[in-house]
Amino acid sequence: MGWVMLGVDSMERSINHRIDALHIYEKALSIRCPTLVCHGDHDAIVDHHHGLAMKERIANCEMFLISASHQGIFCERKMWDDVSRFLHEKVDIMEAWVRAVQESSSDVSGVIYGYAKSKSSEKLNLKEAD
Repeated sequence: MGWVMLGVDSMERSINHRIDALHIYEKALSIRCPTLVCHGDHDAIVDHHHGLAMKERIANCEMFLISASHQGIFCERKMWDDVSRFLHEKVDIMEAWVRAVQESSSDVSGVIYGYAKSKSSEKLNLKEAD
């Protein structure tokens, strides 16, 4: 057991150091779109303090922190409910997704991207560049 824990601690320090070296915290300051950070507080791969740091730096950011591991977060129904709520309220993408699926569009991603872009422009009162 000691060897396994030593390996996890060593791996965590290595990954956390690499994340710090990416300068993502400085880059996060320029993010302006609605953002949702989901993190497990028992994550042995990427410590949840990275998620908290991102939330502090991204202007329009929500954070969902749950009692889960790195991969275990994907097993939590509440996480998926929060992601769905966020996409509906902040990005308003769910309507486009449902419409694209109903239309059986061969390019669902294009329909969603176009819809999300138009909604973002409306919400932020931005002019689209021609």
